[in-house]
Amino acid sequence: MKKALIQIISIFLLCIFCINKKITNVKYTEEKSIGIMTISFPKNYTDINEYILEEVDNILDKIDINKIKVLIITDDSSSNENIKNIEYNNEEENLSEYIFEKLEQFDIPIISVINNYALGIMFEISLASDIVLCSDNAKLGYPLLLQSNRLSKIIGSGMAKQIMFTKQIINSKEALRIGLINEIYPKNELIIKAKELSLTISKNSNIAIKKAKQAINEGNKYINYNTQNIFKLKCACQNYDWGKYANNSLVATALRKNGDLVNKTKKYAEYWMGTHQNGPSKIIKNNKEILLSDEIGGQLPYLFKILSINKPLSIQLHPDKAFAEILHNKYPKIYKDDNRKPELFIALSDFELLFGLVELDQAVDIIKKYKKCFNNLKEGENLVKKPNIENYKKFIEKLIFLKKEEYEKIIKLIINSNESKNDPLIKKLYDNFGLDPGILISLFMNHLHKKKGEAVFIDENIPHSYIDGNCLELMSCSDNVIRLGLTPKLVDKDNFNTIVKKDFEDMIYSKSNKNNSDFMEIDKKNNIIKYDIKHIDDFKMDVYEIKENRYINIEKNSILFCMEGNIKINGIKCEEFNSYFVKNKINKAKIELCDGYKYSQLYKIYTK
Repeated sequence: MKKALIQIISIFLLCIFCINKKITNVKYTEEKSIGIMTISFPKNYTDINEYILEEVDNILDKIDINKIKVLIITDDSSSNENIKNIEYNNEEENLSEYIFEKLEQFDIPIISVINNYALGIMFEISLASDIVLCSDNAKLGYPLLLQSNRLSKIIGSGMAKQIMFTKQIINSKEALRIGLINEIYPKNELIIKAKELSLTISKNSNIAIKKAKQAINEGNKYINYNTQNIFKLKCACQNYDWGKYANNSLVATALRKNGDLVNKTKKYAEYWMGTHQNGPSKIIKNNKEILLSDEIGGQLPYLFKILSINKPLSIQLHPDKAFAEILHNKYPKIYKDDNRKPELFIALSDFELLFGLVELDQAVDIIKKYKKCFNNLKEGENLVKKPNIENYKKFIEKLIFLKKEEYEKIIKLIINSNESKNDPLIKKLYDNFGLDPGILISLFMNHLHKKKGEAVFIDENIPHSYIDGNCLELMSCSDNVIRLGLTPKLVDKDNFNTIVKKDFEDMIYSKSNKNNSDFMEIDKKNNIIKYDIKHIDDFKMDVYEIKENRYINIEKNSILFCMEGNIKINGIKCEEFNSYFVKNKINKAKIELCDGYKYSQLYKIYTK
């Protein structure tokens, strides 16, 4: 009975272990100037234990390098004996590479001491260590697939390939022969010899040892996994006339922060992060500058921008996918791609914009307000007499196709009327564009003022115009624009009106039933704002408030943009206004505040 009870308890404890791998697997002690980290691997355990890596990472962060001069990392001599058939995938390896890189670049020497088996994690720790000591019966093998470059740097590509291809486990004598380890000792003497070596090293200057380690690592010119997966972006800018001059432009700030020169006399309007042909981003790979699109073998489905707006943009809309294809086929020189362009905008300052048409009752009130100006338009009279959507649509269509002498006469009457004196927007538009017909349409659009951090989603076929301010803009990868007015560029009334005819009701922005915020979820517990437009597959965005070091998951083909504060992403420095491209998915990428910053804001853009 007692034996059966013990078996039941053992099975129960094993189940608990399987359900929750997060147990204390790493112990740390100190002896004089030596730190000793002991890792215990469960018997028969055949997986990378991410919690072991987290524990190693946490211990490294807490080591006082002014006190500890050498770190010994060893396996528990009673564990790790039955680990076999280890299999890994890329997602599991991403966190590990960050830790191995951290070990390799650690400020003090690291001695790896292998009692039994160094397989998988322990093998990679030995590769990242400065000195490796083994017992006479130790076995080594199963390097992680993505870390094979570290192995080849130590023993050469030919031998590395043989070990990788055959999953060969080698004994300590063979490891010494091929240069994988430094010394072999009997198991009962191993840790003693490691401590003796550590004390010898400790007698030397910390600074001298640190510089020697850095010099040797630099000489090896090891290309780590991060540089193969996380690329700093070199982004394009657009110097449109509506942009802000360099001293006041966030676009110019982004360029300066990324090492580019700016001209104080030029206007800097947009900063593009993506692969669109009109402003493709580049990366540095193998000391060469290449297009991001070449690296991924195609286009990203999204485009991310910074905008700095000094004067109003055109009244415009972006066609839906079906109409974009028609326009591109008929007018490829004007509409250069066949994609739709829904947009998510986030204010970075006080921001002013026109968005959608006003509701029916508001339109009637505006016509009444400027009755003397519109008294010759029967469509306006009909709308006032019979307020309905059909009459509203006919009135807007009439405004679109007014003759030059007609719209100029109406605009002059409006500008000179008492009713317009309290409307600064009309004056601003007139000062910038004169007697432009877009002024008439703007009267019937919602004039919105947004504070920093507020967002608006602009769907396809919705008229809008940005007036003033700085913002971020995330959209499908397209530059298709149908303009109606407030621009020296091509005005396409016919195609704009085609959309008015078929989607007029959707153009009306109703504050009562379209709060335009159901795409935003605020996760206060984890300090994340998530932006997800349900019917848009091309993009999603998460905004992280970094108040302390944390881990985040990064999806394949993501762009990371640091808006405030300096951070490290898996050890890679990312300063304010830097952007990085992540090629392959990373589970639990470590985000660390650095350079004395207590806060950072990180944008992650990815596709569904």
